[in-house]
Amino acid sequence: MRSQLLLLILLVVVSIMKDVVEAKCLEDQKMQLLQLRNDGTYDPELSTKLQYWDERIDCCEWRGVSCNGSGQVIGLNLTDAWFSGSINALSDLKFLSVIILDFNNLSAAPFSRLLRRLIQSNCLESMLLQLNRRNTSEDIPGPLPSSMSNLTQLVYLDLFVNRFTASLFSLPSLDILDLSRNKFSGQITDQLQNVNSPLTKIDLSANNLEGPLPEFLFELKHVIKLSLSSNNFSATVKLDKFTKLQNLIDLDLSGSGLSVDANISQSDLAFLPQLHSLKLASCNLQNNISFLKNQYSLEVLDLSDNHIKGEIPNWIWGIAENSQCSESIS
Repeated sequence: MRSQLLLLILLVVVSIMKDVVEAKCLEDQKMQLLQLRNDGTYDPELSTKLQYWDERIDCCEWRGVSCNGSGQVIGLNLTDAWFSGSINALSDLKFLSVIILDFNNLSAAPFSRLLRRLIQSNCLESMLLQLNRRNTSEDIPGPLPSSMSNLTQLVYLDLFVNRFTASLFSLPSLDILDLSRNKFSGQITDQLQNVNSPLTKIDLSANNLEGPLPEFLFELKHVIKLSLSSNNFSATVKLDKFTKLQNLIDLDLSGSGLSVDANISQSDLAFLPQLHSLKLASCNLQNNISFLKNQYSLEVLDLSDNHIKGEIPNWIWGIAENSQCSESIS
């Protein structure tokens, strides 16, 4: 029996290795990647990928490159490549589904062209574009096209620290949405509505969003993290709204412009999600913070810069003792 099991494992390994060997990089794919490198500049002493792209080696084995079983490039990770210049060559990699270009020195025009091509192909599953102006104070500006709603396969979108402007959008496969520290403005409108969305993490912090929170946000039942801090909202949100988000463990409304109404009935109090992190700094909270009594999982609590007066109730220290909570109250 043992020998048969070992034989089965060996056959599986041989099969996998056979697929890997046969998945040789197609020549046109290699030429496009080399064109990308030749069209730009990078520091060979700092870049950990591009200088190792050797024409004599199968490009599917190059650092930062992933291929499918047919030898087509499906993933490109140029994180921290110290790359600047044109990325037009990527437009012909028609099967590219994962693209990571964070911590480089890209400009808006070539990125916009690439984005239009990715939208047309609808293969994109993950895009990470953080801090793309390493050597200057600039970042990638400009509008995101409304046609991004056609990216039905997109699971992860991270545009952290750029200067994109656009109306927000709803994507049916999106799991993680990080649009923090951009220049999104205006109200979150019903065009985002997708109550069946698989979204688990939403970070819209440090933008210029305004108005009230739309009701559909409280219907996104899979959300575990919601950050709306540092915006210009101008409304009151009732705490009992969050009873619908039973998977929520991380909530940050600090400096969002929202006023939080913490008055909640005893019946609803039992249905508040058990949070690990709660940040409500500058949320116009009054003295009623009894909603915290049932929060046994808190690790981080920030109620600073509110209108909480008088003595701190003794029961709140019990929360800290039970959960090693770090508190800030004023």
